[in-house]
Amino acid sequence: MKHHAAVMGDGYEKGEEKFGWLTSVGYLIVTKLGALKAIYAFALNDIIASGSKSILDIGTGVAELPLGLGARRNLEIFAVDPSAAMVRIAKFRTRGCSNIRIALGSSRHIPFKRRFSLIVSTLSFHHWANRDEALLYLKGFLTKNGEIRIYEYNKSNLKGPARMARAHSMDKDDFEELARRSGLKVRVYTNSEFIKAVFR
Repeated sequence: MKHHAAVMGDGYEKGEEKFGWLTSVGYLIVTKLGALKAIYAFALNDIIASGSKSILDIGTGVAELPLGLGARRNLEIFAVDPSAAMVRIAKFRTRGCSNIRIALGSSRHIPFKRRFSLIVSTLSFHHWANRDEALLYLKGFLTKNGEIRIYEYNKSNLKGPARMARAHSMDKDDFEELARRSGLKVRVYTNSEFIKAVFR
């Protein structure tokens, strides 16, 4: 498994939006207020239903997803984020959870030398630079029959003021184009709010 060097000060690739202390604390506040509760519940339920036991969360932010999974002691949960501030918050929030490991990293720099049955990302994929290259890199960390699952807001169903968030969402065409360029197979699932892409 080839490891790319982390760049841009923290773990960011060139051109990616950066989260410092102020924006990271703001994200924590928004999360604790429940503004993102529905999409994290959507991702959490889907991950649990997959039956996967070794999970890697890319762009974990303030570790909302690992926290939701951590009570299930039969799971091994690994998580990375390119923001040093996010990683510090995530480690603080998951202290005492022996089955959760969090480290500075990104979609192009995984510091764990092992493979995973499931790699996931929630509300992070739209920030990634060179997404097709990142997917191919991450594929090298999958076990046999492992999957990459991406959870985002569904761009096609954004209405009213929510349309302002189009740059922070994805649609089926976006994912199918990425699959074509990368040579990976993708299945895309949508509902009224969210979109899930499964790459293999």
